[in-house]
Amino acid sequence: MRSSSPAAARFGSLQVLRHRDYAVFVGGGLMALTGQWMQRVALAWLVWELTRSTLWLGFLSAADLLPATLIGLVGGAIADRVNRYRLVRGCYGVTTVAALVFGGLELAGMLGPRAILVLVLLQGISIALSHPARLALLQSLVPREDSGRAVAVGAVTVNMARLIGPAMGGWLIYYFGISAVFFLCAAMQMVFLACFLIVPDPQEQRAPRPSGSILSEIRDGVVYLWRIPVMPEVLVFLLMSGVFLRSMVELVPAFAARGFEVSAIGVAVMSSTMAAGAVLSGLTVNPGADPSWLVPKIKLCWVIASLAVCVLAFSTAAVPAVCAMAVLGCFMTRGMIMTQTYIQMTVSDRMRGRAVSIFALLSRGSPLFGALAVGAAADRLGLTLPVLTSGAVMLVFSGLALLRQGR
Repeated sequence: MRSSSPAAARFGSLQVLRHRDYAVFVGGGLMALTGQWMQRVALAWLVWELTRSTLWLGFLSAADLLPATLIGLVGGAIADRVNRYRLVRGCYGVTTVAALVFGGLELAGMLGPRAILVLVLLQGISIALSHPARLALLQSLVPREDSGRAVAVGAVTVNMARLIGPAMGGWLIYYFGISAVFFLCAAMQMVFLACFLIVPDPQEQRAPRPSGSILSEIRDGVVYLWRIPVMPEVLVFLLMSGVFLRSMVELVPAFAARGFEVSAIGVAVMSSTMAAGAVLSGLTVNPGADPSWLVPKIKLCWVIASLAVCVLAFSTAAVPAVCAMAVLGCFMTRGMIMTQTYIQMTVSDRMRGRAVSIFALLSRGSPLFGALAVGAAADRLGLTLPVLTSGAVMLVFSGLALLRQGR
């Protein structure tokens, strides 16, 4: 029976948690992602303290996200031909070991910028291979009619991790030292690995395994998505949002240094505030049963997020910068949730791994180009002009597209 409660209608996406295996898997994933965000903010702070360079922050972002660009599609093809359950478990084992190595090197005083980039690159490869499989695996744990809700709740967990992780990371650095962050990150990822002992392997529900080569399967997946009406436009805006908007996430330490006396606390506050807006967005978004209404709303989200980036460009004090980050987190996440929902509800299961790998490629890979470009320009010109240019370009493109669709 459908609830008529206003709260149930507003937070209806949470109804998907009635599926036990999905709830356990998402809960474990929340722990792992929180640990990863703790580590991410700790590494960004450490690199900033060691180098005082926005370009080095761009390098850090590239090491994290470049694997998604280079091998993300391979990961999607692999997810459609191997056991997704075992693939995710194995890759998260690698990221857990890497977190332990981070902690050991830091205690030994051997963790410099170059060592950080190597280890982050290793973790980036593991995440690039596992991300399409993890997204596709979540859909195997719920009925198809709950697919949109599963996407929304998955996004909520990602952004709850972004909310909790930076705050925990900032306070741990301040009170216990940076090595504590790495060891706790490893422990939290072990919790996620323990969930595989509780949730059974759902692979028997999958479509028959593809029989072609990896390259031919990647090509088939790209062609398949390109032929879906409106899908190319949605994917182009996903790419642009990464380059011009979501790349700002990688530059949070530089923004925090402008408005906060203690940079570690500033990073935690700004990252957590942005994540708070993202969590609110994920809890209140209504995926619906018909994906056709999502496209104009996706464009509207990019318009509002672009305006937030323009405000952020001029925000040299803490309060306006934090407010801009909250709005950016809210509408950036809303656009991402709706984009992924549109893809998940439109594609067939036999193409799901490759489809979500293209989403992962664009969503994880595109910010590195913006972060590198803005970081390099900011080293010479300061943050204001590069960030303003980035927001203005996206505002023009998304605004014109929204106006054109409204006619």
